[in-house]
Amino acid sequence: MGSTHADVRAALVAYRNRRWVPTARLLANSRLLGFLETQGGAGALGRDAFFWATGQLGVARAVFLDAATMQP
Repeated sequence: MGSTHADVRAALVAYRNRRWVPTARLLANSRLLGFLETQGGAGALGRDAFFWATGQLGVARAVFLDAATMQP
C-alpha cells in the first residue's frame, strides 16, 4: 500500500490508532450532552443555566467542535 504501510491490515490498524482518541472524546461529549439535554424539572433549570454559562464563556463551542475538528 504505497510507501507508508506494508499492507491493507497495517493501514487499517494505523487508521484505527489515529482516530481512536478523537472518536472516544466525541462519544464522551455526546454522552454528557445527552444526559444534560434530557433533564426535567429542577434538572432542566440546571441544564439551561449550564448551557447558558458555557455558551457565554465559549466553552460550549470548544466542546462541540473539539473532536470533530481535532487535527492529529
